[in-house]
Amino acid sequence: MILVLSTLLHYLALAPVRKYPVYSSIIGISTTLSVIYHIYDEHQYIMYPDYIMAGVWFLTDMALSPKSLETLAVNSIIFIINIGIPYNKYYDYTHSAWHLLSAYKAWHVSKIIGENS
Repeated sequence: MILVLSTLLHYLALAPVRKYPVYSSIIGISTTLSVIYHIYDEHQYIMYPDYIMAGVWFLTDMALSPKSLETLAVNSIIFIINIGIPYNKYYDYTHSAWHLLSAYKAWHVSKIIGENS
């Protein structure tokens, strides 16, 4: 349950980009897939669409951000931290902490993009 709750924070990235309906849809769909992924205990059938949408979100960040180097850096840091999380008895807590960082990163990049409009 903690993974689901911490994933929900990614919806905050919608606030700065209300003027971008396509980008907002990408954030909404990607976050919803991640929530479903964690609700169903990381079922593989949900994993692939979730990961694909995360990639689409990243590519859209890069396409829309006027600060492409900063956007690439923060997305890369979040990705590297995620792949380094060990799958052990503390996974839910560690991954939830990562969600907090990831949600902040998503809001930060959305703010950069929103300020560009």
